[in-house]
Amino acid sequence: MNKRLAKTLLQAVESCPHPIEEEGGIILAKDDEYCFVKVKNIHKGTDTAAGLYETDQTELKENVLTKVADGWKFYASFHTHPKYTPTPSSLDLEKLFQGFKYNAIYSPVREIFSYSQWLGEKSSPYYIPKTTLEALINA
Repeated sequence: MNKRLAKTLLQAVESCPHPIEEEGGIILAKDDEYCFVKVKNIHKGTDTAAGLYETDQTELKENVLTKVADGWKFYASFHTHPKYTPTPSSLDLEKLFQGFKYNAIYSPVREIFSYSQWLGEKSSPYYIPKTTLEALINA
């Protein structure tokens, strides 16, 4: 984990502050740079949003694919688990993580990230406290 990626993960957290609903987006990479693009949860405003993040396909096309056309590449998915641990759910593993090499989930109640690398049929998460990323970028 480098400082630029750590800073981007912290920016993603700041962009997704909802206390109940899951929010998220895509982390893109270009050369040695990263950026986070927030993408609306299609379940926003419903009870489902408290436990499921799925990207709005229109926003994905408008806000993410335009950057891909400019040379940015998909790097990682990111979403929050506002009321739960950042451990990937079976739905995260079976549906949402596929297609991304890296996946990050942040839990504000625990102030910790899970960061997973997708390896074929499975994901192997490790956990990083938010304070560790803050220390890294301030070092």
